[in-house]
Amino acid sequence: MSEPARDRYRRLTGHQMDVQRLQNVAYLYLCRLEEAKRWMEAVLGAELPGPVELERTLRNGVTLAQLGHHFAPADVPLERIYDPDQQWYQDVGLQFRHTENINLWRSAMMSVGLPSVFYPETIDVYNGKNMAKLIHCIHALSNFLSQQALAPPIVGLQGKVSFTEEEINHMELELSQHRDPMESFEDIGDILADELSVDAAAVQTAVDAVNAAVARGQLEATAQALRNPAALLTGLQEAHMSTYQEALKQAWRRKAELGAEQAGSSRDSGLVQGNLSQNEIQNLVRTVNAAGLGEILVGKRTRRPVHRFAIEAPRSRAEVNVADGSGQRLGQIPWTRYQLGSRNPAELRPLHYVLFNLPGKVGSIKQNLRRFNGFPFDADSQEFILKRAKLLRSSVLPGATLRDICSILALRRGGTRQQLVHRILRFLTEPRDSGKRPPVASRRQ
Repeated sequence: MSEPARDRYRRLTGHQMDVQRLQNVAYLYLCRLEEAKRWMEAVLGAELPGPVELERTLRNGVTLAQLGHHFAPADVPLERIYDPDQQWYQDVGLQFRHTENINLWRSAMMSVGLPSVFYPETIDVYNGKNMAKLIHCIHALSNFLSQQALAPPIVGLQGKVSFTEEEINHMELELSQHRDPMESFEDIGDILADELSVDAAAVQTAVDAVNAAVARGQLEATAQALRNPAALLTGLQEAHMSTYQEALKQAWRRKAELGAEQAGSSRDSGLVQGNLSQNEIQNLVRTVNAAGLGEILVGKRTRRPVHRFAIEAPRSRAEVNVADGSGQRLGQIPWTRYQLGSRNPAELRPLHYVLFNLPGKVGSIKQNLRRFNGFPFDADSQEFILKRAKLLRSSVLPGATLRDICSILALRRGGTRQQLVHRILRFLTEPRDSGKRPPVASRRQ
C-alpha cells in the first residue's frame, strides 16, 4: 500500500476527534443561527446582523419584542418596546430595562399558545447564558406559527451555507464554555406534538364558542361555553359567571381596539381581532376568582363595595413613612383631592397599598394619600422595575381594581393589566395635575 493510502486510512487521535466533533457542532449551530436569522428577516422585513453578532444583540430583546409584535400586536404594542432603535444599547451597552423586551416576547408566545417548555429564562437571555436554548425556542416558534399560517416556515441551510474560520472558532469556544447540553433541533416537531397532544382543533372550536357568546353578550351561552370540557378551563365558579361575562367582554373589546391601533393599515389584517386565546380566558377566570367579586360587574358598578380588598394589616403599629418625592401632593391635585374626599377609606386601600406596600389604618389612609408626592425613584430605575414586578405578581390588584385607581388619579382606564400597572407607576413617580376638574355641585333654586 502506498504512503498516501496509509495516510488516508490512518486513525485520528482522541484529541483530533474531539476537535473535529466540536467544529462540526459549531458549524451545525451556526446553521441554526443563520436559519433563525433569515426567518426573522422574512417576518420583520428588516436586515439583521450576521449570526455571531445576532446572537449577541438578541440579549437586548429588541428584535425579539418586534417579532412578538408581528404575531401578537395587542400584547406587544410598539410603544412599549424599550430602546427600539437600539441606540442606547450601542452607546452604553445592555441596561436592565432591556429585560422588559424579553418579557414582552415571552408574553406574546404565551398569548398564541406556544408550549412553555421551549421558553428560555429572561435572565438567561439577558446574561447570554445558554443562548442555544433561545435559538431552539425561535425554531420552535417558527414551526408553531407556520402551522397556524401566522408566519412562513423556517428553511434548513445545513450544507448550503459556509462560515469563516473565525466564526467557527468563536462559536466553538462559546459552546465549549456551556455546561448545559445542546438542545436537539431535530426533536422540535415531536416535542410540539407531545405538548399539544390534546385535540387542538377541538380546543380552538371551544374557545371560539366562548368568544362568540361573549361578543353576543349572552350570559347563559357564555356560561355553557365556559363549562365545555374541550375548552380546558379550570377553576370555574358558578357564582361568578356574570362577572366572567363582563370581564371577558371588556377584554375582548380592549384587545380588538389595541390590535387595530397597532396594526393600523397593515396587510396583516388577520391579526386585528378581539378573540381571546384559551390562556387569556383562563387568566381572566383566575383574576375574577382571586378578586372575589361575585356578582359585582367589573368596571360598570353602580355601587362601590368595601369588602373587595382584603389584606390583613400587619400587627405592628409602625407609622407609614411618606417619602418626599418631586411631584405635586395628591391632595393638591383637584380631581384626586375630590376623589379622596368622596370615597370611603376602605375603598382607598388598594391605592394605599400601591404607594406604601401596606393597606393602611382607616384613620390615616386619606391623610397619607394626600401627603404623597412621588416615589423616591424615577421610571428608569431598577427600583421602578422591581416595584412593577411586585404589583404584577399581586393577586389583590386585578384589572378592575387597577382601573379604579386610574379613575382616582385621572388616568386612562384602558389597556392590559401590565399597561395599567405601568401607567399608574409612571404617574406616581412624579404626580402632576392633568387638568381634569371635579364636578361642580348644582345650586338649588
